[in-house]
Amino acid sequence: MLSANRVRFARFVLLVSVLMESNAAPQLYALPRTWIGGNVNWNETAGADANWNPNTEPDVADEAIFNTANSVNLGTNNSIQAMTMSGGIDLLTNDFDLTVDGLVQLNGASTTLIIGGAAGSINADNVTINSGGNVGNAISVGDTTCAPWSPEPVYDEPVYEEPVYEEVVALPSTGVGGVDASAIFALVSAAGAAAASFGLRRR
Repeated sequence: MLSANRVRFARFVLLVSVLMESNAAPQLYALPRTWIGGNVNWNETAGADANWNPNTEPDVADEAIFNTANSVNLGTNNSIQAMTMSGGIDLLTNDFDLTVDGLVQLNGASTTLIIGGAAGSINADNVTINSGGNVGNAISVGDTTCAPWSPEPVYDEPVYEEPVYEEVVALPSTGVGGVDASAIFALVSAAGAAAASFGLRRR
């Protein structure tokens, strides 16, 4: 059986745990809010709540969902948790900034996110473009310019000429090609001896 002190200590630990749990930061989950405003501007104002279902313009904790074939222009700077586009929606940023703390996802044919205007931008953690989705002007943002196109230089191909070989004329056989060195020496010696005897005779 627990003593009175142990019971009081257990109650104290339980109370501290409950207080800590109640003061913990709440987890944020993106609440989906679907566009029902048709072809009007997306403004972050109190009067624009009727363009959304539920009836509140999405903020930093919400997911903006566009799933109708409308053309919507961003009318103010805005920050949201996530954004999903489908159904052929066209969303143009104009000169405003849209910050998405999570995923931007485009689905389906003719669904287009256009980053337009001199200062318009979208800053998102992740972007997923599924089949049919399109992001326009996503690479050329702001005052980005490209160098003028110029054709690649054309180089003349080197001309290779076949080498000219002179015709080799076969020499007639002298008959000495197969004689070894000793035979040649014997022939020279005999010629010398003949010359010597010829000289002796003349004396």
